[in-house]
Amino acid sequence: MNGHSDAIDNEDFPFSEETTNLLIKHGYTNEEFEHPYVDERKEELAGFGEFTDAELDAMEEAEDQAMLQMIHESPSQEAQVWAYLKEHGSITDRIARDKLYIHRLAARIHNLRHRDGYNIGTHMITRKYLRRRTKRYALYYIKNN
Repeated sequence: MNGHSDAIDNEDFPFSEETTNLLIKHGYTNEEFEHPYVDERKEELAGFGEFTDAELDAMEEAEDQAMLQMIHESPSQEAQVWAYLKEHGSITDRIARDKLYIHRLAARIHNLRHRDGYNIGTHMITRKYLRRRTKRYALYYIKNN
């Protein structure tokens, strides 16, 4: 094979002579173009990857449990909004975006009101800016019964 290293001359090498010559022509060394399955084959030869069906099932179950635990540990957006309202008394869309990283606050408030039954009020605020520009936004608060 044109005097290249012994690794290329090995019968187990996964590339054809033509492919190997093309790779060498473009500056790759033998170490740089190992076939992707070589690592898996090395692991098999080292004894890795030989699990029983029961062990594979147990590992899959453990992964599923870890995923469920991760999902349930993070509070829902509605729970975050309700906690913020209880602690601070009111919330705006900008606060929800900047502090809680929650977009579409009105949708979260709608769910809290109609699905969860919380008594949340809305106060529309009009703020005037330079050159007579105005902006309206909602301030949500917990209503007293």
